[in-house]
Amino acid sequence: MKSENGPEFVSHDCAAYAQSRYGDGVGQRTVWTELGHLMTVLNWAKKNQLIDRVPTITRPAKPTPSERFFTREEIRRLLSVKDTPHHIHLAMLLMPSTAGRQAAILELTWERVDFARKQVNLRTDGAATRKGRAVVPMNDGLHDALLLARDAAISDYVLNGRPERQERPQGARNGRP
Repeated sequence: MKSENGPEFVSHDCAAYAQSRYGDGVGQRTVWTELGHLMTVLNWAKKNQLIDRVPTITRPAKPTPSERFFTREEIRRLLSVKDTPHHIHLAMLLMPSTAGRQAAILELTWERVDFARKQVNLRTDGAATRKGRAVVPMNDGLHDALLLARDAAISDYVLNGRPERQERPQGARNGRP
């Protein structure tokens, strides 16, 4: 991005950059992210006294997250695959049945599965998550699968032992650094 105002950026510079990138065929989400990276670098430069002040960077509106939902038929096909390891099959039942994220499902312990009330408690004690986790009802299929899994359980965790959390570089998302 080249500014006619020397080292200063102004709103029209950001808008011109956005238009140029749209012309390259990229979407609003990409432009929003790229200008966010620019803001990060400028904040770092200010913190390290490489620049005197951080100019205002005007970004396009944050796009709504893309959503993709499995259809009932897709879920049926996933669950009907022969020779699926038991813990994978159980995870595939838990995720759509509870709407739990991967970490919540992996951290689920048997003590938080209430068979009498037919509830799954995805909350963890002392969790400092930004978004709270839910207590969700169990449907009959999940109830039956969890009963079988509990009888064969070899650990306190529903999915055969608590896996180690993989550390990601700060700011990494969706498996990309």
